[in-house]
Amino acid sequence: MDDLNNNDFLENKWLRPNEVRVRQVLSITLMLCLAGIFLTLVFTKLLETGLGWSTEVLSGQLDDSSPDSDVWKVRLMAGLNQILVFLLPSLATLYILRNAAPDVPRRVSLRVFPPMTTLGWSIALLAASMPLVFSTYEINKWLPIPAELQTTAEQANKAIKALMRMPDGWAFLANLTLIAIVPALGEELLFRGIIQNQLMRRLAPITAVVVSGAIFSLLHFQMDGFLPRWLLGVILGWVYWQTGNFWVPVLLHFLNNGIQVAAQFLYGQDMSSVDLAENDIHVPVGVAVASLAATLWIGRMIWSTQPRLTQDEQ
Repeated sequence: MDDLNNNDFLENKWLRPNEVRVRQVLSITLMLCLAGIFLTLVFTKLLETGLGWSTEVLSGQLDDSSPDSDVWKVRLMAGLNQILVFLLPSLATLYILRNAAPDVPRRVSLRVFPPMTTLGWSIALLAASMPLVFSTYEINKWLPIPAELQTTAEQANKAIKALMRMPDGWAFLANLTLIAIVPALGEELLFRGIIQNQLMRRLAPITAVVVSGAIFSLLHFQMDGFLPRWLLGVILGWVYWQTGNFWVPVLLHFLNNGIQVAAQFLYGQDMSSVDLAENDIHVPVGVAVASLAATLWIGRMIWSTQPRLTQDEQ
């Protein structure tokens, strides 16, 4: 296998010809996601008319003064949105294509757990990159964001702060499920498992990683965190490309979100002084540079230790 050059590896591993065209896969996924959005709107209307839930709460408008009952309602809607718009449409796409394009579901299989060495290096990559990711919040402030989007971002931040208010263990477990577990599966299935894999059939792999990362960030509709989320998406996409194991980005996504939920829970219990909900973490330039260097070094280690296998051998 050592005599395979990089282009041969990429062609065999990612660009294997498929009977179903890229635009067909993406069109099916888009239609199912739109159907999920429609179902979410229908369910929202039923809650508004049938149970008398306020429009403000159903649209996720929370602040520090919002009662816990409203926060739980928004948690429910957030989980419903994740399931109907990301998770179920992605699973439905894989099911529809299971016979016509078996490579599509095979590339997102969770049947094979990654070797512990691979998983360890991947977790180290995520940990090393965190200061770099947080440092881009400062750069993000320089972006010219339209006033309407800025208002939307401010409202979203208020809602996130309210959701991160966890007075007890039940709220913590609910947030861990809705913010870490469900998005780790649903968003990775959509953005890495389907979108990135399909873009790799038409674009250079690193270009597909960057583009899918940008889509991942844009569709969160929080422009004040666009660059950090884009960088995180690139890291998740790159490590998935290099390892070829879908468990890796799923677990890293869960760890990234879950650690933040846990840290905020500890802050609310006066067991930590770091308030991540404020998005006001200042990373010194030297720390960001060290983080970049560590990220590149660990990334090189991951690249050099991965076996260059063909699709048929995975």
